[in-house]
Amino acid sequence: MLDNIEISSESVNMKKNYIKYDDELYARLVTRRISSVFTKLMLIMPLSANQITIFDIFLGLLAAVFFAFGNYYLSISGALMLQLWYVFDCVDGEVARAKYQMSPGGVFLDYIGHDLVQPAVFVGIGFGVFYSKDQIFLVASNGNLWLLFMAFTAAYFSQLLYNPRSNIIRTAMSMLSGKMKEKDCLAISMVKLKETKSDRPKVKNMNLVGRLKALYRKTSFMFTYPFIMNLLFFAAIFGLLAFVVAFYGVILPLLWLFSVYSGYKYEYGDGRNLEFYYE
Repeated sequence: MLDNIEISSESVNMKKNYIKYDDELYARLVTRRISSVFTKLMLIMPLSANQITIFDIFLGLLAAVFFAFGNYYLSISGALMLQLWYVFDCVDGEVARAKYQMSPGGVFLDYIGHDLVQPAVFVGIGFGVFYSKDQIFLVASNGNLWLLFMAFTAAYFSQLLYNPRSNIIRTAMSMLSGKMKEKDCLAISMVKLKETKSDRPKVKNMNLVGRLKALYRKTSFMFTYPFIMNLLFFAAIFGLLAFVVAFYGVILPLLWLFSVYSGYKYEYGDGRNLEFYYE
């Protein structure tokens, strides 16, 4: 029955001119293949793209709650739920493109979901580790306030670090001012040309900051989704969630400090500031 449903190429087949330019390799090779199946189901149901986004936010927050119990099997369930959240994060966009429901409100709601779920997951894991009987470096995690503090630190700096563009605020202001139209939402979903290495300014004799920035660009995938999501999945299976909390609780504040320093102190030879995060 589902095989006979007419579905636009931009949503399910993800034709070249509708593939998101910033999709990670994992999203292209794994998530989009799974999301297309769910998209077929969603298109025969009387659900809007925004309703799917709300359901997706619920899945992500539910994953955080599962992590918070500190139970081994519930933690694995939370990790699986987080995988499903990432899938439906693709589904709502595919449905929006298939039903021509692209809207400023949909973009705004999607940003809200990301900024709720991602820090909530760290907080949930923090409470789970706090109540569990795991150990980290031969130190019990049960009742360990330092690990709980690191979880909140990871949650806070994950948002502070990766939202310097203030997506939510910028989108809200665009909506209120009437500057953001449906065609702008469509443009977000369309292909954008990737920046090639030849397009980037070349820096001769880079100093330490420049070398650290280059290193970050090569390893930046480790500090964003879907890498964090997949790392949490394996950490839940092998009982290493406390180590993940400790790692991100330390490294994310350090990255933020470096981003602030590099953004103000380091310049190219032609006087342009070095942008630590690039789009």
